[in-house]
Amino acid sequence: MLIPIVEMFYSIQGEGLFVGKPSVFIRLFGCNFQCNGFSNQDDQGNIGDIEIRQVSSIEELSNQDFTKGCDSRYSWHPSYKHLAKQMTSEQVCDRVRELVPDNIAVEDVDIIFTGGEPFMNPIALLDMIQEMHKREWLTRNPITFETNGSIKVPTELAYWCSDNLNIPLHYSNSPKLRASGEPRKRAWRKSAIESQQKGLHIQTYKFVVETEQDVEEIQEYLETVGVDPKTATVFLMPVGATAEQQNQILPKIAELCMKYGYCLSMRAHVYAFGNELGT
Repeated sequence: MLIPIVEMFYSIQGEGLFVGKPSVFIRLFGCNFQCNGFSNQDDQGNIGDIEIRQVSSIEELSNQDFTKGCDSRYSWHPSYKHLAKQMTSEQVCDRVRELVPDNIAVEDVDIIFTGGEPFMNPIALLDMIQEMHKREWLTRNPITFETNGSIKVPTELAYWCSDNLNIPLHYSNSPKLRASGEPRKRAWRKSAIESQQKGLHIQTYKFVVETEQDVEEIQEYLETVGVDPKTATVFLMPVGATAEQQNQILPKIAELCMKYGYCLSMRAHVYAFGNELGT
């Protein structure tokens, strides 16, 4: 089968539970959200579903294109669909081997499926994981799915991984709050979160926040989906596409973490690489 791959790159994990870990990111095209509540402001002050600059390759983009709004619009917006390369699972795995330095075994780095929303492509995910299993790469580290937490884990994928892998799956959830513009009935799906709890897998939650009201909404979200705020692994991250923007409110976010008992995530890739694409 052909898989819509937006980009693949080798970097450090910038956020959450495994921050700083060398990782291969596989970004698939497509998302079930558009998050029109985020500011996507152009030079004329237009906000919302604006026309995106046409490009012919991912290399033409830079972090300067995404200083406002969703910083991965190129992974889901229709104007960027032509950038997704159609690849087989064998080609994806060959590229993974090319990306990881020769002196490092692939099984020693984390494999991260991201998007967009990776669970929009369940058959593609299983096809790639099965190919990686054939190459004996999936033996030491969890497989991470960076998801918005609104789509159930595909049954076939969950069962196959449970029967064939001796490593956990890591569901790194980034649920959408009120500011995204997505209605709660679509974004806050208890059934999706419950589907991640079958088996000895890892669930974490990451939220970009700016105010204490954001944290109060996080509390409400966790209770709505049936997760105990006192035991959940929750990371708060300062809003901002650049290190300068994040630094302005970092002390406030650290204080909120201490007040509510949550963890602070620094979004390390932004500090290390300036949030450039491919990092």
